[in-house]
Amino acid sequence: MHASQRFSDTFPNGFASLITGEDSRRHNAGGYELRADRLPLLNDALHRVSPDSPSVGLDHVATAARRVLERYPMGARPAFVDSRMKAMERLQRLVADDGWGADADVRGRVAAVRAYLDNPDDLLPDHLPTIGLLDDALLIDLALQALQGELADYEDFCHFRLVAADFAKVAIADTALTRGQWQEALEQANLAHRSWGGAPRARFAPDPRASLFHIT
Repeated sequence: MHASQRFSDTFPNGFASLITGEDSRRHNAGGYELRADRLPLLNDALHRVSPDSPSVGLDHVATAARRVLERYPMGARPAFVDSRMKAMERLQRLVADDGWGADADVRGRVAAVRAYLDNPDDLLPDHLPTIGLLDDALLIDLALQALQGELADYEDFCHFRLVAADFAKVAIADTALTRGQWQEALEQANLAHRSWGGAPRARFAPDPRASLFHIT
């Protein structure tokens, strides 16, 4: 079975698949007994990332872990986990980007995820083969859902900045472009589209050479 197919079969709805999983009343997965005293750490992180998120129980996590073990050989890294850990790098780039200037709320949510990932006492110890990063990945998945609009805007900003750097023949960092300038360029593009009878754009896609803003 292809890795992407195993991913969609295991967690077709990401975090939602975890909380709607069968309540098995067994807290063991792959020979590891989940500890109840570590569960509050995960739920606290969940609620810091998404205050309206429901709490999860040991049964939910144990069931999810067993589903992974049914589909992946011991020691393999599940596609779901791999993709979410890579996505965490995107979230960290977003909050570290001075040009983007993420607000305190976004920074706090990403910091909550990072703190959980770095805690050696999280629910599933990272050293466990195959399932050790599953709780981390599920938390990241929730953050991606909570911040999907912010991420989409940031990726559009990065595209805008990349095209601008290419046009000006400078390094991306040397453009010194900011979130405000990206928003201004998007507004200018929308004005142009309206004058042509077109619909407003949700994202900035045209080359900066077509707008009123240029790198100097």
